[in-house]
Amino acid sequence: MVINRSSRVAFVYKDNEITYSQFLDYIDLYKDKIGCKKDEKVIILMENRPEWLYSFFAIWESRASAVLVDYMIEKDELKSIVKDVNAKKVICSSKSFVDLKNVEMIDVDKIKDKPTPNDYFRKKLDIHIDDIAAILYTSGTSGNALGVTLTKRNFCANSESMVRVAGLD
Repeated sequence: MVINRSSRVAFVYKDNEITYSQFLDYIDLYKDKIGCKKDEKVIILMENRPEWLYSFFAIWESRASAVLVDYMIEKDELKSIVKDVNAKKVICSSKSFVDLKNVEMIDVDKIKDKPTPNDYFRKKLDIHIDDIAAILYTSGTSGNALGVTLTKRNFCANSESMVRVAGLD
């Protein structure tokens, strides 16, 4: 996946416009702050906000897997997921913070650093198509939450289909 640095708006959140250049710089900052390793499972536990996206792509670029969990999950259910995927890190917000033993909680609201603007024009994200991209946990009808594993190939196929359906190809 290649993203060009640009002053074009990548997304808007609460009247704040984030450009593609800023988005890439934040991905770099979060990759450094999260510090995950290849094949590590890292839980994202926060409400919809820009830091969710920065965390997600930083995890991808590290060739780790993002474990996506509803931020309103019960603590016991979260503990079960942490154990299931052997997660050592949970990225959260102050709103979704849960105190867990033997798990590093990374509260994005405590990250006060601003990203350093980089001078590269184009960033090729280190994405390997058959790596596990995400593990989505849904509420299980039989009790415990169930994890569904998706590869980056799944995400690409979905994106390509959306482009075709929207007539953007």
